[in-house]
Amino acid sequence: MIKSCNEWEKMCESLDFSHRRKIHYNSIYNFLYHYKDLTNTRKDSVSLLIEQYIDFVTEKGLQLSKKESRSLFYSHIMKIGQYFRDELGFKSRLSIDGALLGGGTIDLLLYILGLLKYTFNLPVFTLILLVNTVLIRVTYGTKRKLYGPDY
Repeated sequence: MIKSCNEWEKMCESLDFSHRRKIHYNSIYNFLYHYKDLTNTRKDSVSLLIEQYIDFVTEKGLQLSKKESRSLFYSHIMKIGQYFRDELGFKSRLSIDGALLGGGTIDLLLYILGLLKYTFNLPVFTLILLVNTVLIRVTYGTKRKLYGPDY
């Protein structure tokens, strides 16, 4: 099993940005970076999930389809992330597009229902989600405590 960030980095050094996103390069890197900070009771479960994940990715030659990438995210990265979230305060990373789409959808619904007039038709939820997303990226990104579907 890969036990350090350096080993993971060497294994993936030839990949471009889009391929790194598909194999959740930054998420795994952050998990390996903070692995030593987990309590011993959680290390076994996390180690097994990371090992299974890396074995699968290696079998595929570090080339995953979008469907495989999503499947691995839900079957492994989310579970590993939950351990790290509970114990070390990790956060799931929302994309800027996701924040704009989610906030825009809520604001549109409020506009249709006539509730947005109370905020002078400002896209309140879009602004809240966008600011929250940027703050999480800055705060947790510098601490290497982020994981996400395309991260």
